[in-house]
Amino acid sequence: MRFPNWLFRQHERTDWIGKLARYARADRRLPVDPIDIYDRIRSTSGGDAEMLHALHAALEEWNGGEPYRLDRDRGARRERERAAENAAYESELRAEAEKKRLAAALARRRRATDDRGATTQESQP
Repeated sequence: MRFPNWLFRQHERTDWIGKLARYARADRRLPVDPIDIYDRIRSTSGGDAEMLHALHAALEEWNGGEPYRLDRDRGARRERERAAENAAYESELRAEAEKKRLAAALARRRRATDDRGATTQESQP
């Protein structure tokens, strides 16, 4: 089960996780990714330490009692973003190379057409 779905179901609890769940249910634009949820809490509640602690506790409980490493997840996310940026850049480079190749082919075709026209005009009396 994804973390936000698990969190929404915790709204009846009386501890910090319940408070976080009620906050999450009230926020219609709550992100799905735990890192984005962390960033959202920091931006909307001014980095309220209690809410951030509740998020860490909720992530740990959701993760089966194992600590959930936001920093490791953030690093993996950065790697995915870099890979996407590199793929987009490579795609742009390929598109630019294709444009140059087509422009060169068009220029060759025009020169060949011009050369044939010049040869035809020279051979006419």
